[in-house]
Amino acid sequence: MSLFLLTFFLIYGSAHAYAFAKAKAALGFGPATTLWVVPVLLATTCAPVVTHLLERSGREGTARAVDHAGYAWMGALFLFVFLNLLSDTVSLLLRAGAAVAGNGNAWASAVNGRRMFLFLSCLSVGLAVYSVFEARRIGVVRIRFETDRLPPSVPRVRIAQITDVHLGPVHRNPKAKAI
Repeated sequence: MSLFLLTFFLIYGSAHAYAFAKAKAALGFGPATTLWVVPVLLATTCAPVVTHLLERSGREGTARAVDHAGYAWMGALFLFVFLNLLSDTVSLLLRAGAAVAGNGNAWASAVNGRRMFLFLSCLSVGLAVYSVFEARRIGVVRIRFETDRLPPSVPRVRIAQITDVHLGPVHRNPKAKAI
């Protein structure tokens, strides 16, 4: 297995494991729920590789469907993990402050639990949906720089930079032509 794939599965798998642990702690589901959640998480972990393999085998339609679902999930998952790590950091700081001050954990418990899990889950999905629509927008930003460092024989230089295009199974020729 290549170092890239090993790194990818380590990071992406860890994000899934962290999200699973947060969900289990907040929702308290048992073995029956775990039996159907874990295979779904394993499938979504493998979705980018499956998309690549489907594309290479000529199954464009299936690759596009897996791509849409897999990368939408990836975006929402990374937002969820980031927001939860931020929440965990705030909780840790509040607990440390409470311990130093000799107070209880009232503030720390406010950033943990079922309500916070549901709030951060909804926020992650909302941000992911917004990101999908924002990624479809093509924007042009014009910036004018004045300089006296160009030689007189070169009155003007025009530079074009194209970034963050996301061409692939989802966005192909129409988006490339628009750009």
